[in-house]
Amino acid sequence: MKFASKVQLQNSTGRAMTFILEPWGDVYRIPDGKTAHVVGSSTEAGCFHVEMTDDGMCVWAWERSVAEVSIGSEHAASCREMKTAMTDGRSETLLGNRSRLGVVRLLGRVMLAAGDRLLRLA
Repeated sequence: MKFASKVQLQNSTGRAMTFILEPWGDVYRIPDGKTAHVVGSSTEAGCFHVEMTDDGMCVWAWERSVAEVSIGSEHAASCREMKTAMTDGRSETLLGNRSRLGVVRLLGRVMLAAGDRLLRLA
């Protein structure tokens, strides 16, 4: 049997915001007024878990799921199946003994800041 889940993240903040798709650690930017659609499927029962962060959102997939992301009407990415450890009902990919989430958030901020600077220079 195949299980599916879908989540829509609508950005009405007045500015662009980011969300991280875990356990893959992918960082996406949602322009103001746009909606990100995250669709997942798996042979394991489950659904997405959404967390608010200081600077956006984090969407956690579930065990053995495959996810597709689109922002507005544009396809953004497909994430392949990843086997993960389950911790507190949430998928978690480990980097040593630490969650990748902190590292990904930091890298995402650096990449977005660098992109903003490049856009201003152009």
